[in-house]
Amino acid sequence: MINNIYVILMLGLIVVSGILSSFSDFKYGKIYNRQIIILFGFGIFFQLIWLILFDSHMLVVYLLNLIIGTCLGYFLYYYNIWAAGDAKLYSLFLTLVPVVIYPIKGLNIFPGFVILVVIFAWGFLYIALETIYLFLQELFTGRLVDLQKPGFSAKALFEMLPFYLFAYIFAFIYNDLLLRYVADFYKSNIGTLKFLNFAIIFILLSKNVSKKFFIISSICGTSYIIIRFVFLSTGKKFVLNISVLAIVTVIILVRYLAGRYNYKRVRCTELKPGDVISYGTVVSFLNSRVKGLPLFTTESPHSRLSIEEVKSIIRWSKSKYGNDYVYVVRHIPFAPFITVGTFFYVIYKIIVL
Repeated sequence: MINNIYVILMLGLIVVSGILSSFSDFKYGKIYNRQIIILFGFGIFFQLIWLILFDSHMLVVYLLNLIIGTCLGYFLYYYNIWAAGDAKLYSLFLTLVPVVIYPIKGLNIFPGFVILVVIFAWGFLYIALETIYLFLQELFTGRLVDLQKPGFSAKALFEMLPFYLFAYIFAFIYNDLLLRYVADFYKSNIGTLKFLNFAIIFILLSKNVSKKFFIISSICGTSYIIIRFVFLSTGKKFVLNISVLAIVTVIILVRYLAGRYNYKRVRCTELKPGDVISYGTVVSFLNSRVKGLPLFTTESPHSRLSIEEVKSIIRWSKSKYGNDYVYVVRHIPFAPFITVGTFFYVIYKIIVL
């Protein structure tokens, strides 16, 4: 009885948090800190009461799950994969998920990873459907044009080969060492550790590291793989690693194709604080004498327009070198995906239990 009341209470907080956050994300393009802080306070209060009175042995797992999830959310924010509000909302939901649905067997230190997978599954489904819709819209209206996105060239692909070769080799060695020395821990946390694998590769590829470093690292890594194949049979593991990286490659390609529709053309007078303008739009400001124009953008939530910048762009549109239209980055509200992913995960675990 008490167990059911606890689960219903936490699920209710998840629903309330999701509705409020999704509404503000849709209407204002942001998730407000005040909402997060208030609901976080309620969540921590009820969770601590439950953990202290009924489930004290799960306290360490709960805290580890929250800490790892918060760090992961910050990583996704830092690398412009989602906004700061999305990272905070994910941490909030990890705070609210009932601990009674956590796995109690094995060495899993981050149950919240499954929620992340479900969240991005919903997100990719939305992006795929939106891309198909926008493509068909262009096709039937005769407007198949590329929106500020250059295509792949043979030269660009050739220059990328050393970096992707390094990524494949690194992934193989990473998984091979984990399977050899901490197999049980690896099997209990396979999702989290594979994500860490991708994260390390992503960080290395994002940094300004010389091609020479990647080539030398790839040669050393290839030597290690050859030695492993000479003395031990690891063919099955190698196929597994390639399949995982193949998924990453597909995701990169889908992201590129979807990037064609990253932008939308809007009137300067319709710009709102919080919008994110494109690189091409920023370039068009460089020769202008209008003060207060944004002169840099990362095309991410880090570069949201302020009220003053919106006013400056409107003044620019009426100037000699101005234009009535600019391109902004299309906003994808992620709060609904985080909400739906968390809600369905909790419901599924309740049904299974």
